[in-house]
Amino acid sequence: MAQGNSVLANHRVRDDILDAIVSEIQKQAEKAPPGFHPIDYWEKRWKCKRSCAKRYLGEGVKAGILERIELRRYTGKFIRRAPYYGPARKSSRSRTLKVNTPRKAR
Repeated sequence: MAQGNSVLANHRVRDDILDAIVSEIQKQAEKAPPGFHPIDYWEKRWKCKRSCAKRYLGEGVKAGILERIELRRYTGKFIRRAPYYGPARKSSRSRTLKVNTPRKAR
């Protein structure tokens, strides 16, 4: 099967109803939850270059301070999945803190 940007490249069976559903999904952009922003926002907020902001965000995710989600957003005339970063939810933050907290010596 040919690969490409067409709707048919994403599934194997040719079906008009499925084509309509997939094309409708691809047209919709998702709204980010409060506190979650793309790399561009963090780059401007921290007044650093994109590579630096990307590194800081990656380290923040590793440490459990930030969380990374992927949402569909408009990029020019297309909708593509893009990473959004925001504060970590309590469940992932508490798990990370338990791992990084040293145990008391007995």
